[in-house]
Amino acid sequence: EVYPLIEACSSPIIGEVKLAIAQQLVGFKNAPLDQITEIYSHPVALAQCRETLSRIAPNAELIEFFDTAAAVGHVKQMKDSRAAAIAGVQAAKLHGMPILAKDIQDDAMNFTRFLVIAPQDTPKDACRSSLVITTAHKPGALAEVLNVFARRNINLEKLQSQPIVGQPWTYKFFIVVDAAGRELRDAVNEIEQSDHAVTLLGEYKAV
Repeated sequence: EVYPLIEACSSPIIGEVKLAIAQQLVGFKNAPLDQITEIYSHPVALAQCRETLSRIAPNAELIEFFDTAAAVGHVKQMKDSRAAAIAGVQAAKLHGMPILAKDIQDDAMNFTRFLVIAPQDTPKDACRSSLVITTAHKPGALAEVLNVFARRNINLEKLQSQPIVGQPWTYKFFIVVDAAGRELRDAVNEIEQSDHAVTLLGEYKAV
């Protein structure tokens, strides 16, 4: 859901930041964890805590919500001690809700990557790039694109597909590669020569 917004943005990606994320179980004071039946949060936050929740709140259904902080607000409005949310400490403070269980993420080394977007030139030390590639409608199209990077020894950091609205069975791919500058341009030129469309979202330094 993020990459289409970036694609529509007029400014490029100029950097990335990785932050440690600690998730908290937020609910009503003194609510027994084994009596919680609904836990709301963003899908990513739910996924980051799934194993822990299966142990501490085994009777809870995990329900996706569009935002972690908003999930806390939603639970507060429900006024039901059987409901809880997953969010950060600041979201709990914002809504005046107590934390029932601290640091419930499954992985202690839980990080989320944030992209920096600004109307600036490409950093001189750029070594990573984000692209949108719409492949030609032919057999082996994606393999053809990936082979270009493989032959040039360019590492693929991320690959995410998304169907194109109004064009059945046609996909675009959001790709992150460890390359920038001339090395990237040469790869993009080769890909475009095979009738694939490429949009560069930005070149930046990897962290």
